[in-house]
Amino acid sequence: MKYRKRPVIVEAVQWNGKNYDEIYEFCDSAFLETEEYLDETKIEHLIIPTLEGEMEAKVDDYIS
Repeated sequence: MKYRKRPVIVEAVQWNGKNYDEIYEFCDSAFLETEEYLDETKIEHLIIPTLEGEMEAKVDDYIS
C-alpha cells in the first residue's frame, strides 16, 4: 500500500536582527536573547527553548 502524506502548513516569522518585538510576541516571550550585537541596533542571534532543547536562530532564519 502507498499513502500520501499532505504537507503541514505552519506559521513562521523571519528573524532579521531588528524585529525583536515581533519575534518576542510570536514566541509568547519564551526565548532568550544573546548579548552579541552586530551593531548598536541589531542582535546577531537568539536562543529559543524548545522541547528538543535550546535552538539558535541566526539572522535570516525562520522561526516557527
